[in-house]
Amino acid sequence: MCAPQLNLKTCNETAIQIQNMREEEVKPQKQRQVKNNSSTKSKGVKNNATSKKQKSKNKKSPKKKSKKQKQQHKPAEQQELTLDEQGRYVALDCEFVGVGPGGYESALARVSLVDWNNAVLLDTHVRVSESTPVTDYRTFVSGVREEHLLPDVAMESEKCIAIVKKLLQGRIL
Repeated sequence: MCAPQLNLKTCNETAIQIQNMREEEVKPQKQRQVKNNSSTKSKGVKNNATSKKQKSKNKKSPKKKSKKQKQQHKPAEQQELTLDEQGRYVALDCEFVGVGPGGYESALARVSLVDWNNAVLLDTHVRVSESTPVTDYRTFVSGVREEHLLPDVAMESEKCIAIVKKLLQGRIL
């Protein structure tokens, strides 16, 4: 069985979709800023009293929120999690090397898995199939060199996949 390969086209499409979602979140804020700027520019120069009134009109009085509501709107890094909840979270990073003509196809070369507290659960190089020779190690990005993928250093891809599956069981990635 060949080492798991990544379709670069799929990866690029996913990255573009994520970028588009981020832009959609930012658009309403930018549109509000543009509207506010254009309305003040079109009216010309205002005295300080008028501009202060305008600012006070735009401000809304704060509404009181319950503790639950306040906690729900905090960013994830500010919410306190129990040790059990923290134990469910893991982060995964994979590095790939180029295989085949020109190195345009990707093959898995390294897997790193850490827990909530950045404790390393797995950090191993993965052997690339001999039937698909590595033509680009992408060292400047991946940090992977030829000696990392030697048979006595790197883990077999099937074994690595089995370990990762076991470590991800019941976890939030």
